[in-house]
Amino acid sequence: MKQAQSSSRLWWALGIFFGLLILFASYRLISGKIGKLAGRFFYPYLSLEKITGDKIADQSLLLLSRRELAQKVTALDEQNRALAVRANLADQLTVENQKLRKIWKLRDTASWKDTPAEIILRDPHSWRSQFTIDRGLDDGIACGDAVVTVGQEGALQLVGVIRSVDRRTAVVHTVYHPKFRFSFRLQNSGGIGFINMTDRNPGSGLISVEYLTGAERIGDGETMITTGFEQHIPSGIKIGTIRALNTVDPLYSVEKRHTGSAVPAADLDQLHIVLVLSRREVRICPHCNEKNQEKATTCVRCGAVLP
Repeated sequence: MKQAQSSSRLWWALGIFFGLLILFASYRLISGKIGKLAGRFFYPYLSLEKITGDKIADQSLLLLSRRELAQKVTALDEQNRALAVRANLADQLTVENQKLRKIWKLRDTASWKDTPAEIILRDPHSWRSQFTIDRGLDDGIACGDAVVTVGQEGALQLVGVIRSVDRRTAVVHTVYHPKFRFSFRLQNSGGIGFINMTDRNPGSGLISVEYLTGAERIGDGETMITTGFEQHIPSGIKIGTIRALNTVDPLYSVEKRHTGSAVPAADLDQLHIVLVLSRREVRICPHCNEKNQEKATTCVRCGAVLP
């Protein structure tokens, strides 16, 4: 009796074991098939919203990007054409200038080396009139070199000139400094005048304009640029704009020379980095028109002896 019960329990245990084994195998088989079927069937519907949103966003972004790129490409194409024309005209003028200089035996033209510098010292009592930069004789800077900055439109703006220089530092006198006296030209009307020629105080944030000719043709906000008469200051650098003109100086009323005030172009209160322009003489080769350094004796391109 006991032997029959033990045998029955053994068969029940084996049956349960094999039954669980079959259920486990069936579950693995069915779950894989059902999972794949469910994934394939429900995924497109569940992800439809996300896919649609992503496609709309991508298409909108592509459309915006294409429009912006098209506008930028068009604008750049127009700028490139204009710059190509200017470059061609500049090349023609350069060749003509070199020929005329050769005919008239004039001194070789000068090029300009720009050296970036950081303002390292400013005195509160002379905040606008002068400051010290971290460049000096070791960087090829000399007294009288022009100091400029770059405006938002990319044009150079005059800041001042190097007043004194050491090996590693230099002191800059700005356009506000009363001892920085230089000439200017009006860009549109062509009038010629001078800055800081007298001790007159034009007012806060202004510079004095003296001995200005051609004032009857000056428009509102006339732009002032450098003349190039000063040896170390290139021509065509923006100085500022005319603010107001006073009455005619009685001493020069016959010649119609005026005085007034102007607003400098450079914002000296927020200035941190400047460029120092150093004059560098070049020698033009008469055979290939190559520019060579001032001390060169032979051309770097064709090897010809320079005059």
